[in-house]
Amino acid sequence: MRLDNVLYTLQHLAHQAEIERRPLENILFYGPHHLSQKVFSYISTEMLLQTKFVSAEDFTRPGDFVALLTHLKMRHILFVDEIHKLNQSVAAILSSVMADYSIDMIIGNGAAAKNVRLKLAQITFLAATTQIRQIPQELQMQFTQQFRLDI
Repeated sequence: MRLDNVLYTLQHLAHQAEIERRPLENILFYGPHHLSQKVFSYISTEMLLQTKFVSAEDFTRPGDFVALLTHLKMRHILFVDEIHKLNQSVAAILSSVMADYSIDMIIGNGAAAKNVRLKLAQITFLAATTQIRQIPQELQMQFTQQFRLDI
């Protein structure tokens, strides 16, 4: 889909979400890298949405990713660039969070360990990739909208 058509559709989806007072749908963009950068720029400057931009390569440890998620608020947007580069543990956490906005964590060690479910804010996940086939299927399925970016 041409970039201008994707941006128009994105604007429409965001407007509909605002009317319904709900988060924007999770969206995956795939295609040339420079086009995903333009989508992010449009979202953060033209649409004026609360957007946090991260590179998948920044998260080698699941705890770092969980810490980021706990600081986001309702209707914030997390834009993950090059999502196909997420390590497997972080991708599994992201997929789980996208499904029900919660994280199961183990606190403590040994017999004193407790399983705790941490409820997170309903945020929107946007992601971009140049390698869609490298994204785990269970994660890819969590994106309700997927757009192939063309010039």
